[in-house]
Amino acid sequence: MTKAWFRDLEGPGAATILVVDDLEVNRAVLTRRLVKQGYRVVEAASGPEALARIEESMPDLVLLDMMMPDMSGLQVIEMLRAQHTPSALPIIMVTARSETELIVEALEAGANDYIQKPVNFPVLLARMVTQIARQRAERNLRSANDALDRRVAERALELHEARAELSVKNMREHENAARLAQLQQQVEALSAAGNALRQHLASSLTPLVAAIASQAERADAPADALQRIKPLVRELETALRDIAGAAPPPFATVARSSIGQA
Repeated sequence: MTKAWFRDLEGPGAATILVVDDLEVNRAVLTRRLVKQGYRVVEAASGPEALARIEESMPDLVLLDMMMPDMSGLQVIEMLRAQHTPSALPIIMVTARSETELIVEALEAGANDYIQKPVNFPVLLARMVTQIARQRAERNLRSANDALDRRVAERALELHEARAELSVKNMREHENAARLAQLQQQVEALSAAGNALRQHLASSLTPLVAAIASQAERADAPADALQRIKPLVRELETALRDIAGAAPPPFATVARSSIGQA
């Protein structure tokens, strides 16, 4: 760790420290020295008061005296760890006792670190910086993970919407293809019906035209009737040729017109 990094974490507004000790003189010494380093300090004279302070406003780190009346520091640790993880609320126990068993018990209960009285302030400060840095790194990691989860959820939603849009497009293309096939069948049916009708008209009108022409060519036919019949015969003959040579409109033209109107 560089000295600049220490100064950054120790600077004004760097962190809020809860100092818990039943002796006012001990709290005053720690508070005075921490404030000089730019930390915000909140004091508590007992375990219950410490729990109440934390309930009101979560500090960044707790300096916790182990030997207090009514509720020991160990009991406070156990209650805090039931609600807050070591990374969310670092706890450094401060004790005048050096028994290994007590220290191990406190660490197993959830204390992040410990320091003995009389407090070596530079050592305490270094351990505080380490815990706060770790806490902030984990907070940043959680924040980055949350942001990543949000981005993944957004991309998943976009993908779902794109798939839904593609599905609708494919459905429309399928419907258009079905409509085209149906139109093709209808055009083919109409074409067949048209051909049958032309053949029927031709077969029906041809004998009639021939009969009329035959009557018109008779020598005893009146002249005025002949003049009226000949134009009619020519018109009928032209109509027969038109019927025989007529073709239905191309299917593509009918299909485009129908799809455009749909």
